Amino acid sequence: MRCKYPERDLSQRLDMTVCRYDGHPYYVRYRERGQLQLYDLKSGGKKLALTIDPNDEKFDISTVPLGYVQTSPDSVAYLSRRPNRVYKQGIHSDALNTRFLTPEYRHSFSMISEAFENMVLGQYPRLQDALEVLRRSEIDKEIAIDRNIALKVIASLKLIHVYYKGEVSGWIIPDTSIVVIPSSEMAWVVSKHFEGFSWEVR
Repeated sequence: MRCKYPERDLSQRLDMTVCRYDGHPYYVRYRERGQLQLYDLKSGGKKLALTIDPNDEKFDISTVPLGYVQTSPDSVAYLSRRPNRVYKQGIHSDALNTRFLTPEYRHSFSMISEAFENMVLGQYPRLQDALEVLRRSEIDKEIAIDRNIALKVIASLKLIHVYYKGEVSGWIIPDTSIVVIPSSEMAWVVSKHFEGFSWEVR
């Protein structure tokens, strides 16, 4: 979605939000008339990447895709946009709901980060690589493998839970790639989304 806001609304609508330019997410700052400065997320918003005209056709102010994000090496959170009315068009920290898989793992997380960038771009580890890491782990550990799918190993039981859109949906049979989904209705929904992954849903 192209930016069509008049100059007077740019600061209120876009400043301190994340939007995309040519498909890549950036932290947006409005500092002077007729210009937007785009900062690299990996740098924590410290490195200026581009200075653009707000009407640049490559500048996309539609909401970035949200979902599971790897907030630390061992923890995952599900990000969603809060339903309350906000005046920012780009995604802003005040409009972001962060739900950790394990409440005890809750910690501060910034959307101005490499992890957030990876989520927007859909850059996640392969299923088999994630399973190998989880099966070797001696502690409870979580890995996001898709915006809608995350895995968590209970180390003491060697049991891997499968999370789908913020909820536990099933588990993986030890030493296999077979996912058991207890609810038949949920199994159909999840299996449709799991197409493309190298596992079997039952």
